[in-house]
Amino acid sequence: MHKISIITVNFNNLNGLKKTIQSVKKQSYTNYEYIVIDGGSTDGSKEYIEKEQDIISYWISEKDNGIYDGMNKGITHATGEYLLFLNSGDYFASSKTLYKVFNSQSFIEDLIIGRQCYINKKGKKSICHKIKKEDIDDTYFWSNTLPHQATFIKKDLFSRIGKYEQNYKITADWAFWYKSIIKNHASYKISNIIISYMEQEGVSSNIRNCRNEMIHFLLKEKNQLNY
Repeated sequence: MHKISIITVNFNNLNGLKKTIQSVKKQSYTNYEYIVIDGGSTDGSKEYIEKEQDIISYWISEKDNGIYDGMNKGITHATGEYLLFLNSGDYFASSKTLYKVFNSQSFIEDLIIGRQCYINKKGKKSICHKIKKEDIDDTYFWSNTLPHQATFIKKDLFSRIGKYEQNYKITADWAFWYKSIIKNHASYKISNIIISYMEQEGVSSNIRNCRNEMIHFLLKEKNQLNY
């Protein structure tokens, strides 16, 4: 069975962190490690992590440079074959999520792309659209991304592509998908299994800022190709 590294990044989101950690604790699939990167929270998050550290393989609480800095720290300490970023406020769809994906299958692909559900401020849930393998091409990323809370990433891919670019404050994960699939032809498998729920009010919910970063990235890529 594949070893999975679950990475949670948190900053002053104690209530969300509790939901995330509890969903990890309930997983029936046991071949995983859990890494928690806290950005120096002052809301009791650190104390809660200490309370739950029996299921945590590695954790740290210190000031950082934002969510992607925290995610990169998690990558550094991960020892699993596949990594999943389940940040504070996100949680697994069920206690059998990892079991459904990994118990009876062996994967060789760089990315295993599942499905995620969204939760708005009122608690209403909705599922993201189903991604088809033939849909993912250069134009797909002009207006879409992959669900990072539902995509398992082979650790080796970060060695080949590099970690998240921290100059992109909102869309570094999107840029990573683009570099992986479009530029470097990373292999991927689509799964219809619902992996996680995520809160819609995160930093990436600011559409205008997302678009600006995406345009900046694509122009940079175009200039590199023309050089």
